[in-house]
Amino acid sequence: MSATAAPMGLVPSYHPSGLDRASAYTINPTYGTSIFKGDPVILNANGTVTVGTAAATLLGVFVGCEYVDSTGKPTYSNYYPASVSVQSGSVITAWVITDLETVFEVQMTGQLSATLATAMAAIGDEADIVYTAGSTSTGISGCALNTTLAGAGAQKQFRIIGFGLAPDNAPTDLYPTVRVTLANTQFRAPTTAV
Repeated sequence: MSATAAPMGLVPSYHPSGLDRASAYTINPTYGTSIFKGDPVILNANGTVTVGTAAATLLGVFVGCEYVDSTGKPTYSNYYPASVSVQSGSVITAWVITDLETVFEVQMTGQLSATLATAMAAIGDEADIVYTAGSTSTGISGCALNTTLAGAGAQKQFRIIGFGLAPDNAPTDLYPTVRVTLANTQFRAPTTAV
């Protein structure tokens, strides 16, 4: 039973093709906020990615990065450490899942409902992310999905398409895990809740 708040950000669950596809983007090495695996990100006008907070139109979900540190050591990491020192002339590559067909699992910030029928009515609705910085030990996001839903015809960042299939997860749990897809992205027209 999901009785404990233990957010892990947005975790890729599956893609209809069987492959989770990440695209390469860049992070400005002077960017002063850490980005953790499972954080939503946005694409800035200068072509770099930064953390995407609630209500932002998103690029996708960050799944790691690679760079050459200031000593010349290649580094592969679950997270981007804020303002990291990189080798002169090198770039920080951010791997981001932008595909709208990718299904993610994410924990809710609280209970949707104690009644099964009401909790199940969340399927097709949309919600925004609640950003919390992740763990620098694991590199994993601390984000969760808000229990405040958009309602039919309204727009939020992620569409709920179902509930996580773990045996200890139920729609009426205190902190259920849901399956979501990107609904409000920078590259395609947004889709509204049903």
